[in-house]
Amino acid sequence: MKKAKIGKTIHFFSHILLIALVLAEIFLTFFLRKEIVISCVKDAGWVVLFISAIFGWLPILEFRRKGGVAKKQSYVKTTRLVRSGVYAIIRHPQFLGGMLLGLSLILVAQHWLVAIVGIGVMLIFYLGIAEGDKSAMENLVMNISSI
Repeated sequence: MKKAKIGKTIHFFSHILLIALVLAEIFLTFFLRKEIVISCVKDAGWVVLFISAIFGWLPILEFRRKGGVAKKQSYVKTTRLVRSGVYAIIRHPQFLGGMLLGLSLILVAQHWLVAIVGIGVMLIFYLGIAEGDKSAMENLVMNISSI
């Protein structure tokens, strides 16, 4: 029980840290971006930003349409496994979207401080993927053992 509480606390603070880093990266991007930049890198950053938005929003639509979510419930309250659409391509599309957001702002700003914060953002999203996979495996083992 104590281990579960510690895990929830760490999970909570990792979300707070992630939100702070993403907001800091956005803020720094708009206030530190250079006027003299490699324009094709900046343009690639805007394209990556658009792609990150797609990976961020598509899962919400997929879960609502195919996940058996009840009316007025959060889109994550699925009752069915979704394996089509974006989930046929990648297991954690919103985490990928977050990682791409971090990368896109690095490309747009082309500033070393934004790069450091962006790498932190991408690392936390990557760790979220690992934690999600670990949690899913634990749930699978518990479900199989209860059969």
